[in-house]
Amino acid sequence: MVYGLLAALCWGLATLGAAFAARRIGSFRTVLVGETVALTGYGALCLIGHVPLSGVGAQVWVLLLAGVAGVFGYLALYRGLESGHVGLVSAISASYGGIIVVLSVIFLGERLTTGAAVGVGATVAGVALASTRGAATDGRSQRAAGLAFGLAAAVCYGLSGFLLGRAARDLGWLVPLLVARTGSMATLLTIGALRRPRRPAGPRKAGLAWACAAGLVDAVGLIFFTRGDQVGLVAITAAVSSAYPVVPLLGGLILMRERLLARQIGGVALILAGLVLLGLGS
Repeated sequence: MVYGLLAALCWGLATLGAAFAARRIGSFRTVLVGETVALTGYGALCLIGHVPLSGVGAQVWVLLLAGVAGVFGYLALYRGLESGHVGLVSAISASYGGIIVVLSVIFLGERLTTGAAVGVGATVAGVALASTRGAATDGRSQRAAGLAFGLAAAVCYGLSGFLLGRAARDLGWLVPLLVARTGSMATLLTIGALRRPRRPAGPRKAGLAWACAAGLVDAVGLIFFTRGDQVGLVAITAAVSSAYPVVPLLGGLILMRERLLARQIGGVALILAGLVLLGLGS
C-alpha cells in the first residue's frame, strides 16, 4: 500500500509537469523526452547494480508488449492534457486500477478480503468522483474528447501495469522496467519516423524542461509501482496508485485557482476512506 501511495504521488506530480510540457512542445515530444529520460535512468541503474538480463527468457515478449501498451497510454493521456482537460482525462485514465484488479483476480488468482475489496472499489470510485468537472466547465465536444483519450489511456495502462506486475514476481522490479521501456522507445521511434512533425506550440526550452522533469518523476513512480507489485498484491498496489489524479486536482486549486465542487470534496473523502479500508484489510 505504501508503494502504491508513493507511485500515486509521483504520477500526480508528473501529470502536472506533463500538462505544462504538452501545451508547449506537443504531446508526442513530451512522451519522447520522458521515455528517453526513463530509459536512460533504468539503464544506468542496471549497469551500476550489475543486474543481469539473461533471466528474462520468454517473458521478454510480454514485457515488450507492456512497453508498447504503456507508450500508447502515455500518448493518449498527454494528448488529452495538451487539449487542456487535466481533471477529466486524469479521472478517466485512473480507472486503470480497476482493470488491473480484475485481471489480477482472474489470471493471478489473487484474493482480496472483504474490507480490501470494498476499499478498492471506494478508491477507484472516489478518484473518478473527485477529478470530474461540472457540466458548465466543459462543452460536449470537450467532454467527448476527454472521454476518448482518458478511456484509451486507462485500457493501455491497465494492460501494461498488469503485465509489469506479473513479471515483477519473477524478475524483480528493475529488469521488467528496462525491457518494457525499450519496447516503448522502439515504438516511439517508429511512430516518429512515420508522422509529420508539428511546430512547438510554446517556448521550447521551458517545454523540454517540464518534459524532462515529468519523465523523471514518472519513472520513479513506476519503480515504486513495480516494487509494490513484487512484494505485495498487484491489485492493492494498482488500486492505491490510481489515486494519483488527486494531486493534479490540488495543483489546479493552488496554481490555477480552480474551485472545488461538492462532488470533488466527496470524492476525496471517499478516496481516503478507501485507503483506510485497504490498509486494514491488506
